[in-house]
Amino acid sequence: QLEQSTYEIRIQTECTQEGPPEYQTHLSTTVAGVIDRDPPGVYGLPNPQRHLIPGQELRIEFTEDISCDKPYRFTAAIKVAGIVDSFDLDDLDLMCSRNTIGIQLKEDEISY
Repeated sequence: QLEQSTYEIRIQTECTQEGPPEYQTHLSTTVAGVIDRDPPGVYGLPNPQRHLIPGQELRIEFTEDISCDKPYRFTAAIKVAGIVDSFDLDDLDLMCSRNTIGIQLKEDEISY
């Protein structure tokens, strides 16, 4: 396993099929890459900390940018005191941007 650090990376390919010699191998240009094995941590406290009102966004900020590409590589759930089931990604609207995740119950999950 490679150590956490900055590396210069390039790819070399070799063709196993017959063809012109100039197409048998290819070496890419070098790019800088970072292996970061430290997961992001929560920065501060989720907001609001108490008394989340249906339709209100719960925001969690992290110490570094997180991967917001879909499908998400994280899960989210809201557990409400007095309710057996928790609300998971199917029940939640989720916003992910840079170092922040915002979560709220979908409109159709709220009953007054």
